[in-house]
Amino acid sequence: MKARLIARYRKLFLLCSDGTIEEADNGVLKKLFVGFSGAEHFRGKDGRWDAKSATMDTYSGKTVAWVDDDGKLVIVENVFIPLVQSVVEEDYVTVQEYAAEHSKSETLIKRLCREERIPGAVKKSGKWFIPRLSPLPPDARYAGVEK
Repeated sequence: MKARLIARYRKLFLLCSDGTIEEADNGVLKKLFVGFSGAEHFRGKDGRWDAKSATMDTYSGKTVAWVDDDGKLVIVENVFIPLVQSVVEEDYVTVQEYAAEHSKSETLIKRLCREERIPGAVKKSGKWFIPRLSPLPPDARYAGVEK
């Protein structure tokens, strides 16, 4: 195991393979979620877990995620939801907002999302969210037509 994320005392802590421990705020969670394949670069700042326990998996606390020896992130309990929600709230717009910004119909924008023509559009809980800066794709009816 390269890293282990635990819940303890109503907080999250990241146990690192070098024996260090760090309280896991949103920055640490994002680093783990986005860059978990390089877990060997994690270094805790809040002391050492190995002073209290012989192995990472015997350190007390409820395991919510870990990075295995192959560099794969295994999630037991999804603590990453707040990160996803903050991304959706800050960097994405709804179909209605995107349609109004580009003076297009909501029906057209939904169709473009379904056809995967708007880069980065994601469907969450039955609703489409589009990256705020994603460009409107060109009209396919005129593709390859010279003017």
